[in-house]
Amino acid sequence: MTCSLCGDSRALSPEPNTRTFDIDCPNCGKYRLTFQAFLALQADPRPRFKLASWTYERNLAGLAPLIDNAAVDSIGSYEPPDTERRLNLYLGRAISILNGKLTGQIEIADRRLLVASWSQGTDDAIAIAQYLTVKGALIDDLHPTLRRIGVQAHLIYEEARERRAATAQAFVAMWFDASTRELFEHGISKAIEGAGYDPVRVDRVEHDQKIDDRIIAEIRRSAFVVADFTGHRGGVYYEVGFAHGLGKRVIFTCKRDAIDQLHFDVRQYNAILWDAPADVVGPLRNRLLALFGSGPKGSDGPI
Repeated sequence: MTCSLCGDSRALSPEPNTRTFDIDCPNCGKYRLTFQAFLALQADPRPRFKLASWTYERNLAGLAPLIDNAAVDSIGSYEPPDTERRLNLYLGRAISILNGKLTGQIEIADRRLLVASWSQGTDDAIAIAQYLTVKGALIDDLHPTLRRIGVQAHLIYEEARERRAATAQAFVAMWFDASTRELFEHGISKAIEGAGYDPVRVDRVEHDQKIDDRIIAEIRRSAFVVADFTGHRGGVYYEVGFAHGLGKRVIFTCKRDAIDQLHFDVRQYNAILWDAPADVVGPLRNRLLALFGSGPKGSDGPI
């Protein structure tokens, strides 16, 4: 059958079981697709490539995800991972294509590489390959569509993987108030820990420095920032601005009935909305896994 995510006709699927398809795709990996989600993707194919890339990353963690209508809506609205992570995903998949060999040729726009690197088309994959060629990870054999992987590619990939694993901390910027305690403990914290990272809030860190100095230090050493704008506290906006200045990725959350009061300069970002703290857990964890992959302490298992 044809993969509903990447369109490859080599995907395998037995007969549907209770209106759910179990699919094994050579590019995306294994996943379960509900009939309702199948119809949704037929009606609107735009989320397909993000779902394909997300599914591949879940397979890297040993999971065959369930894709239902909620997943189609949620993953389809994701921002892709940052460029460095896309490069590493491309390079890691290219190395895996060699099946254990140190060197060999790859097609730079192989569909497996497009899916792995969140590339919407061949132009993205070619651009990634060109950059990796300049960096020495790929070797140009004077063929327009082929590159050769050498030992340097393995060294670059292993160094990037070790660097990503070095930081397990996630900084949480939010209103320090009794009304948001449940959000941190049963929402944001649970999602961050479920993705394999350690949530840190400055009011919960023992220190004898000025709080502003500690905020700066903790943001600097964090892999990313999660910011909840409920209450619209000036400190949260300050911390987000500082994180952006450092080039840190920030994931936004906000209580649904407070979203209209967001300052205009952050309204452009795709915030995770919540009514109850538990509403944050699944969407935030999925977004962290999509953007950064499983953290050093994570198993990528279900919550």
